Amino acid sequence: MEDRLSSEVYTTLAFPQSRLVAPAHSLIARNVIGEAALAARMEVVRARLEGEEG
Repeated sequence: MEDRLSSEVYTTLAFPQSRLVAPAHSLIARNVIGEAALAARMEVVRARLEGEEG
């Protein structure tokens, strides 16, 4: 899986983005968190950040 991600996903991302995506993929691959749970947490953080900007 990591080889596929490296060749297909990470190469299309800027370095700072790939440093965020890699741990997320690792957590999902190890069943530490599911995709839906991660997406929900990201929405909470996004809403909080957008609230601080406004």
